[in-house]
Amino acid sequence: EMGKLPSVSEFQPLPPNRGWAEKFDEHAWFYLHVTVPQAKDGERISFFMENEPGVHVNPQSVVYIDGALVSGMDCNHYEIELNEAGEHDIMIYACSGAPRDFPFRFPLITNFSLKRIDLKTEKLYYDLLAPLQVLGYTQEYSKEYADIMDKVNRAVNLVDFREIHSKSYEETLELASAYLRDNLYGNYYKDNATVV
Repeated sequence: EMGKLPSVSEFQPLPPNRGWAEKFDEHAWFYLHVTVPQAKDGERISFFMENEPGVHVNPQSVVYIDGALVSGMDCNHYEIELNEAGEHDIMIYACSGAPRDFPFRFPLITNFSLKRIDLKTEKLYYDLLAPLQVLGYTQEYSKEYADIMDKVNRAVNLVDFREIHSKSYEETLELASAYLRDNLYGNYYKDNATVV
């Protein structure tokens, strides 16, 4: 029954790497008791629900934290930011999804985790991801392709990867993002925009 949460005593342990669905339109409840650490400056703590790689189904879920409905989750919406440090009960009602016209694989294995997200690292990741995705729609041997690759390579080369989360790493993340802002997003696209 969707309106009523199950009792914690009704749950049984789910061993790691064991699937919870063998076919489409199967339903399950999950329960996790988590200790959320205090986020440091420049980071956030998030809860992730991720399917094993290669699973071509889109399970739909609703997530309750401490008894309150907080979000829906699926393969495109798999993160919930947890702003309050401390002990929390998470319950998830999941459906394995509806049949699709592409290959799929069962059993469905889903992993749950808490992760610290470094905001500067995440920003640079998306600053780099966008032009790399644009390359998929750009003629490979064109000047535009070469220009974008050059800017991406220059930005990556600015980052000091010798010690992740060191002062130098953090400072060079900002340099790389600023380089892309000033030399790719701020100027290149302004002068080379295509409107369809």
